[in-house]
Amino acid sequence: MKQIKFPYLRYIVTPPTEKPPKYIYRPVIPVKLFLDKKSITFDALVDSGADECTFPAWIAKMLGHNI
Repeated sequence: MKQIKFPYLRYIVTPPTEKPPKYIYRPVIPVKLFLDKKSITFDALVDSGADECTFPAWIAKMLGHNI
């Protein structure tokens, strides 16, 4: 099986006023979706245990899809 490695990105999980800050590392990959001649690129959180992928409605709207 072919493997592709992506780094885990660090996200802050505490309010900015809390010191020291706490972080969580999440697997995020770049994704590019196409519809006709339009495309959108964004980062997506990887859920390796998921059976399906879902994306927010704003992504479809950005591509011009009427939902």
